[in-house]
Amino acid sequence: MREDPIRLRLGFASVKFGCTNNLVLPRADRTLFNRNPEIKAEAIWVGEYLKQSNVLATLTGRHVGGLAAAGKRTILASNLAPFDITLTHAASPKEAPEINDLCDGSRPRRFYDQL
Repeated sequence: MREDPIRLRLGFASVKFGCTNNLVLPRADRTLFNRNPEIKAEAIWVGEYLKQSNVLATLTGRHVGGLAAAGKRTILASNLAPFDITLTHAASPKEAPEINDLCDGSRPRRFYDQL
C-alpha cells in the first residue's frame, strides 16, 4: 500500500505572468474527503520563468505572502482552506494589481469555476 501522498504539479507561464500549483491527494486515513486535492504550495511570478527575484506571491501553509502595490512584502491573505487558491483570495486591484490582472486574464480558461 502506498504511504506517501500522491502529488501533482500544474502550472502555466506566458511572457507576462506565470503560476504553478502543487496539489496533493491526502492519505485516505486522514480525512473523509480523501479524493479532494489540497493545495500545498502555489507561486505567481512576472515573466516566463520562476525566479526568486520576480515572485509576486507564494502560498505556503494557509497564508499568501507577496508584493503589495507599494512594493513591500506583506501577507495578502491568511487562514485559507486547503482548497483555496491565491488567484481567488489575494487578487485585489488596490493591494495586488498584478495578481488581479492575472486572475482576470485566466478567468475565461478556468472552466471548473462553473461546476
